[in-house]
Amino acid sequence: MRIFQRALLLLIVSIAPCYSCANGKPQTPGPHIYRVFTDGIYDLTHYGHVRSIKKAREKARQVLKVPDSQVHLTVGLSGSEEERQGYKRAPILTREEIKNLLEWVYGVDEVIFSPLITTTEVMEAQRYDLVLAGEDYAPPVNHLLRSAHQNNRGMQYYPGPILAGKFATFPREPNISTTDIIRRTVRRAAEKIETELQKSGNADFCVERFLQLLDDHIPAPAPKG
Repeated sequence: MRIFQRALLLLIVSIAPCYSCANGKPQTPGPHIYRVFTDGIYDLTHYGHVRSIKKAREKARQVLKVPDSQVHLTVGLSGSEEERQGYKRAPILTREEIKNLLEWVYGVDEVIFSPLITTTEVMEAQRYDLVLAGEDYAPPVNHLLRSAHQNNRGMQYYPGPILAGKFATFPREPNISTTDIIRRTVRRAAEKIETELQKSGNADFCVERFLQLLDDHIPAPAPKG
């Protein structure tokens, strides 16, 4: 008899509707949350980076046609420390320092260390619904042609989402870059040095010559944040 009672109880529990302990109402699934990804180097994080992240989130809402509450934006810090050293120039801030900054940016739900190249395997592992990048990474018109892959930055860094049809671009913030900030900082320092040396009667130091030497070691601004 006791065995029968236990079996009956298990049967009732298994077929009973699921109720919320909080209000006694049947549980209903919430709205789908779309996983969105954008990435960059983000060295010396500045307002251009912040605005680009905001544009990425806005673009995601437009493409997915969903309210902001259904967007989960993951910001990736591209590449390992070794890859970042050789990408454009050696970053001034470490990935951990940049991560600590970006986690405070409004609209960022998650900051991760991500691969330099977003492949199909990365897309599947992270379950991204959409990947976004600056408009200079726009894929070729016909990305299915192998010949279109050559010399295209989009296919070089974002082959996975482009081939999956889950890629979109947004306009970059003009007139600001990390490289420009570095140049301005160095110029201010050089001008200060020149002024102090001139005061001491030493006119051998030339700001313009110094900046020319700097240009030989700091390349022009490039994409990828």
